[in-house]
Amino acid sequence: MNLTARKEEKMPNRLERQCREAGCTKRTGSRSGFCEKHEHANSEMRATNERRRNDEVRKMYAQARWPKSQHHFLNSNPMCQRLQPDGSPCRNGATLVHHLISPRQRPDLFVDPHNVVALCANCHPTSEGTPQWVAGRDYSVSVIEPPMCV
Repeated sequence: MNLTARKEEKMPNRLERQCREAGCTKRTGSRSGFCEKHEHANSEMRATNERRRNDEVRKMYAQARWPKSQHHFLNSNPMCQRLQPDGSPCRNGATLVHHLISPRQRPDLFVDPHNVVALCANCHPTSEGTPQWVAGRDYSVSVIEPPMCV
């Protein structure tokens, strides 16, 4: 018997533990900690997360310009600008800034105050951008003040 065969003989199998997927009761010895059923789904999720981490638009949101612009815009427009179907304004406070034209289509409009509206979480659409929205019909016109100099 050669040395490699002896090592394999003496090495125990990897200790099995419960799958890391919530609610799964299967046991696995895989390095990832997921059973065969959940390994594929989680590898896809890791690949998606890696793509997002390297996404250029996501990096734009992390730059210092965006938080400052967002903060200034929300201070100028503290109430949600979304108009209800009957034309009345939403009565919630604005918590986020939404791009009308997605930065993926027009990165040059990323911090343009004419391309954003202040919305509450309930009124924020899941789509990337809403170029079909019309001022006065879908949202109220923004208050755009120049930033204060310090």
